Amino acid sequence: LNRRGIRSVTGCEWQPQTLRRMILSARISGQREHRGEIVAKAEWPAIIPPEQTARLRALFADPERRTNRATRRYLLKGLLRCGHCGATLRARPREGGDRRYGCTKGPGQPGCGRTWILSEPLEAFITEAVLYRLDTPTLSAKLAGSPAPDPAEDAHAELLADQAQLDELAAAYGDKALTLREYLVARKPIERRIEASRRRISRQRGSSALDDFVHRPGALRAAWPTLTLSRQHAIIAAVLAHITVDHAVRGLNRFDPRRLDPVWRV
Repeated sequence: LNRRGIRSVTGCEWQPQTLRRMILSARISGQREHRGEIVAKAEWPAIIPPEQTARLRALFADPERRTNRATRRYLLKGLLRCGHCGATLRARPREGGDRRYGCTKGPGQPGCGRTWILSEPLEAFITEAVLYRLDTPTLSAKLAGSPAPDPAEDAHAELLADQAQLDELAAAYGDKALTLREYLVARKPIERRIEASRRRISRQRGSSALDDFVHRPGALRAAWPTLTLSRQHAIIAAVLAHITVDHAVRGLNRFDPRRLDPVWRV
């Protein structure tokens, strides 16, 4: 584009970030978005099909595409929940540098501030649990009998339908046809379906995080130390939905696995 003298809408030369924003925009597939989420079909014509936008977004969201060296140091980031209030635990190191996860409270942080846990023993315990689970014959048989993923086109159509239904629900609440309680109750199953459709679309990007290791006992355990932190995180997230961390027992100054309540995907 720069070589041909074609400029961006601001009149400047194209930069990688500018091109990235453009090809990930919902506008070019004839859709509207709000705060980064596709919410409705637009009135203008599409340049590319909506399915292509879904695939592009899934591709660019893949953590394995990262080329910078500033990788995150927290293996379970985003997977831990507070047993008191349900908020997601955040990475918060101690003043001495020890890594830990905590339920933080303050401006923009809705946690209760009551749950904290050191990262090292927690990550080692969860890693071993995941490796053990993936090596069990029961799980291998379950994965072997799993149906093939749905086509991305079907998942995208369901996603658009659910987003439209969510818009209709919000409009009904705005017109006072629903009470706040009715609106909140009706919204939950729609949001669950939307999240499920997004996961299905993401899987169409290519091989899943587990594809290289399923049905090969011991392969993941042997390869684990050589995997990037992002790849390790993706594998754990493919097996674990989240882990609820309960409060610590007063006076017990060692790692206590009884505090953990994992919710497994498979």
